[in-house]
Amino acid sequence: MTTVTRFTSKTCAPCKAFWPVFAELQREFGWKATFSTVDIDENPEYASSNNILGVPAVIIHQNGVEIHRILGLKSKSVYVSILQSV
Repeated sequence: MTTVTRFTSKTCAPCKAFWPVFAELQREFGWKATFSTVDIDENPEYASSNNILGVPAVIIHQNGVEIHRILGLKSKSVYVSILQSV
């Protein structure tokens, strides 16, 4: 099982810019992975337990093991390439 978790904040402009890309990825790869979003302001303990120091951040787990961590705002092609390889 593959999970894709987006860490975000309501006050983060790059996070807001990434939202449409994340929604597209979810539509395109939803058959292959489970997608979720965590607001670090509402869930600081969970963000801390995942060593999230800045947002936006995306962590991809496969069978409970972190296999990719993407920090900052990246192009959609970066995510597509990673998700195609999983």
